[in-house]
Amino acid sequence: MQINDSLLANLEQLGNWGILTTDADLKIVGWNRWLEKHSGRVAGELIGQPLFNAFPDLVVRRLDHYFRQAQDGQASILSQRFHNYVVPLPPTVSGAPVMHMQQTVRISPLLNHDHVCGTIALIEDVTERVVTERELREQAE
Repeated sequence: MQINDSLLANLEQLGNWGILTTDADLKIVGWNRWLEKHSGRVAGELIGQPLFNAFPDLVVRRLDHYFRQAQDGQASILSQRFHNYVVPLPPTVSGAPVMHMQQTVRISPLLNHDHVCGTIALIEDVTERVVTERELREQAE
């Protein structure tokens, strides 16, 4: 099963998310406009690259495990509280006391007739919430 531009366009209409898709071998097959905008990297630069070559930090930070679980048919939700971010993107809040956009990420298998044909990662920017929570805690103290 090929992940095509039409499918990504339909998924983009569901929300303001980054959508990263891979094939069964974890080669990048989809990189949506949201990710292009926030990363500065165009889809053409990443499509066809092995995910862990494009983002070696995933292996260093042991987040590759979640993509491999998706290859085995298991979905995962990675909380910002425990992982901070999955894909290193600049923060979207000016003056934020973080190096990277804070993210909650859902990594799931893509299925075709009960066969895993790839993975999909939905990346939500939660930086503003994290900064606001930090400010509220500081005010309460």
